[in-house]
Amino acid sequence: MPEQIPYVIGLTILLLSPVFLFLWLRTRGRLNRLTERFAPVLDIEKEVGAAESNKERVEQEIGELRRSYAEKKKVYDRLLKEVATLDENAGLVQLGIYSPHFEFSDSQQFKDQIEKVRSEQKVLVSAKTAIECPTDWEVHGSKREGQKMKRRAIRLSLRAFNNECG
Repeated sequence: MPEQIPYVIGLTILLLSPVFLFLWLRTRGRLNRLTERFAPVLDIEKEVGAAESNKERVEQEIGELRRSYAEKKKVYDRLLKEVATLDENAGLVQLGIYSPHFEFSDSQQFKDQIEKVRSEQKVLVSAKTAIECPTDWEVHGSKREGQKMKRRAIRLSLRAFNNECG
């Protein structure tokens, strides 16, 4: 029987080799499919490098956004202060209080300009063209009383204008 052992072993190997070959090929196919499927995961270093470069890019974008925000915040704050000042000034202007702006180099030029404007105003008032009132009024059916009321309204308007501007 010891003589038959190599024969039995050889026969067993011969009979089992197609089975082993089939199993080996089948396992190899699965192994290839699994390798293809998990190739990105298997290459950990590549994934870690990609994640680190993505992290650096995102951190740069965040830094740029923070710098941009800081610049825009400064502009916003400055404009907010200017708007608050303008809102305050608008309320005062509605009450007739404002800061005049003139471009005269000295007080004499300013005085000369005021005299020129006042002489023009006198000419307009004398010619009765300073204020126009195209409507003809009648008071209790009287055109004469309407004219009188119109002249009073014009004088009142001139006084109001001079008080606001004077």
